[in-house]
Amino acid sequence: MAKGPNMHRWRQTSLGVLCVMLFLISPLAWALRYTPKTEETLSHVALIYYGSPRKLVYLVAANGIADPDKIPRGKSLRVPTVWKHRIRKGESLSTLAAKYLKDARRGEFLAWLNKIRSPNELKIGTVITIPFLLRHRVQQGQTMVDVAKQYYFNAKPTALLRKFNWKRTNAL
Repeated sequence: MAKGPNMHRWRQTSLGVLCVMLFLISPLAWALRYTPKTEETLSHVALIYYGSPRKLVYLVAANGIADPDKIPRGKSLRVPTVWKHRIRKGESLSTLAAKYLKDARRGEFLAWLNKIRSPNELKIGTVITIPFLLRHRVQQGQTMVDVAKQYYFNAKPTALLRKFNWKRTNAL
């Protein structure tokens, strides 16, 4: 994956109804900054950073772009990424979930994502993956299946999205 010259932490906003977690790439930052060249499209930027032009939906969501065919010129884009975190003394999956995923209850999700069988026996120095968050405004009539298809391109992660967002059904 190409790395942009300006790496900054991505401040997660509280707008939106549904947090969509994605864990597709793994550099060591919350988000990269990238200023598209005049001739570049969002599809091209998605191809550079995610390996697929279809994944422009992440760029659209992270940057609040209304029309993907009209990207802001001269402005840098947030390119959301997942990152690796090395466990330090006093940290737990719950405290990390509260800090990065906005809710301590998502510590269970971090355990699942990182295949940690016993979160109480988490060792200092263990490296875990922390996903990035996107906010999604639910459209009328949209279901959790629709959201999974939009961001994952199939319905398989629907159960994962339900669990991450504490939903019992696919209704939104």
